[in-house]
This record gives sequence, C-alpha cells and structure tokens, in this order.
Amino acid sequence: MGILLARDGHRVIILEKDIHPRDHVGESLTPSTNLVFDKIGFLDKMNDNGFIHKPGTGWNAPRSPLWKFVEIWLFEFPLPGTPQPYTYNVERDEMDTMLLRHAYDNGVEVFQGVKVTSVLFEGDRAVGVRAQVTDGWERDLRARYVVDATGRRCQLASQLRMKTKDPNFNQFCIYSWFRNVKEPPERNRGFTLFYFIGLNQAWSWHIPLKDGKASMGVVVDKEDFQKSGKSEEEFFFSLVRRNRTFTHAMQDAERIRRGGSRATIRTRSTGSRGLDGCWSATPFGSLTRSSPPGSTSPCSPRSTLTKRSPRPCAQATRNGRSPSTSAGSRPAWISGTN
Repeated sequence: MGILLARDGHRVIILEKDIHPRDHVGESLTPSTNLVFDKIGFLDKMNDNGFIHKPGTGWNAPRSPLWKFVEIWLFEFPLPGTPQPYTYNVERDEMDTMLLRHAYDNGVEVFQGVKVTSVLFEGDRAVGVRAQVTDGWERDLRARYVVDATGRRCQLASQLRMKTKDPNFNQFCIYSWFRNVKEPPERNRGFTLFYFIGLNQAWSWHIPLKDGKASMGVVVDKEDFQKSGKSEEEFFFSLVRRNRTFTHAMQDAERIRRGGSRATIRTRSTGSRGLDGCWSATPFGSLTRSSPPGSTSPCSPRSTLTKRSPRPCAQATRNGRSPSTSAGSRPAWISGTN
C-alpha cells in the first residue's frame, strides 16, 4: 500500500517496529501475492533472487502411502490476470528486507526500530500516531490518514477494545529449519506439503527453501501441548512420528537453526462501536466497518526498508532528522507495521 500511494504522489511514512533482516514464520506464499508484486513492480526481483518456485500444494493423511498426496496445481486454478503459474517459498528475512528496500526506492520514508504505541484521535478521526524508538524516545507524528498494518496484533482494534479471542482457535506452532530432509518425488518438487497428524485442528508443514534447506513446523491446539508435559523439541518430534511420510522425510534431518514457537491465537473485531464510515480488517484479512474515519486496517503483510545500517537510532531517522510533525509538511499517510 505504501508503494502504491507513493507512486500516486502522496508522501508516505512507514514505521516498522523491527529492524531488518529478521526471522519470521510464513514462508509459503499464496498465488494472490503475484498480482500484488506485479502491480508494485516487485515480481522480477522475486524471480531474480532465486526463491524456490512453488507450483502447487499437497496434503496427506497420517497413514497415507509414502509421498502420496491430494494435490492442487496452481496452473489448474489460475487467478484472473495472474502473470505466472507458480508462486514462491521464501526466506522471510530476505523477502521482507527486499520489500522494505523496494518501498524506500519508490519514495516511501521508512523508519525501522520504531513502535507505534497508539493511534491519535481528534474526536472520531484518526490524526496520527504516538511513535516510540527502541531507546525509549517518543514523539507524536501527525498525518491525514493512518493505516494499521500490524497484522494479527491488530493495534487499532486493541486500542479501541474491539478485539476478542476466537474460542475455536487457540493454536500454537513449533518450527525450525533443517538440512537433509528427504525430498518428495520429482513431480512434487517445490510443493508446499502438509501432513495431517491425527489431532483435532492440527497439521504440519514441509516447505522447501534455497540451498537444500527446509522449513518444518507443526501447528496444534495449545492445550494439547500444555497437557503433554513435554519440551517443545520433544513435543515436535512426537508429532513427526504421527505421520508416515513426515517420519520418513525427517529420518536424517539435521536442525540448522534455533527452533521457534509462536502462538497463533485468532481474534475477531467486535464491531463498529457506532463509528460512521469506518474500516478495518480482521486477522482473517476481511474488511469490516470498525475503525475511525481517516484510518484503515488492512492487516496486510509488512511492506517496507531504508538503505541505512540496521542500528535502532540510525533506522529511526533519515538523513539525520526525525520524521516531520509540522502541520505544513505532515505526510498524507502513516502506516505502522507489525
């Protein structure tokens, strides 16, 4: 969004809490990203980087024969206007950094190591944000419009007390990168593979990455993990053994980076609270009428980076100055990412 707005002549500031590159889960892209990348002039950079091409997706059951999947090939269900019959499996630290730099190259002002602590309002209208740098420095930044792009954290919905937990989703994932994971037959190379593991609302992923790496993870109800009494590593490998192909694929696997875990609790917006003309998005990505005028909340993937070195103070300024807050030069848009 920042790139499109900047190309349309608006002054845009993007505030990024993290300093890139940084690790992140979510390495298998959906076909719809091709349309966005093509529109913002980013698709050629994705292809030039050498990310693994993902031509489809497969699922199998715990006792399915080895490497037998229910398959979906992307070329069989092309999106209207899609420029290619595949998407990507990506290292998120690389891709997100590339996206940030692309935004900067397209005229977006990007500030890393800056956390949005609250959205500022005058009456029912959003007029800016309260920003905090990693060393504790804070400042109010004003803008004509504010985009909340904090994803499942849903900054704006939390601030307005519109966010509630979904009782049907209390999921938890454990994941890491491995080498020497057995590859599927040639037919399914590049596929993102999902192994069901015989537990309610539970599944696992197998995502091939560059240089022989694979991202392997499990998603379960958090209560199942808590009841197990196992460490995260013990619990992970106990779930590997619940699927024949998953067990086979991991037979000689060697973990090459620290394991990670992440809560994936889903939330919902509770409504508009009577605010007129208000839009925000739930973590499911659908738009609902819930944020005040002057603000939108697409909860979309992060999108931005400065060319400066990854130091908190350096990333919080540009050309030796802080983001302008004067009324005469305030940006049209401020977008806070996760």
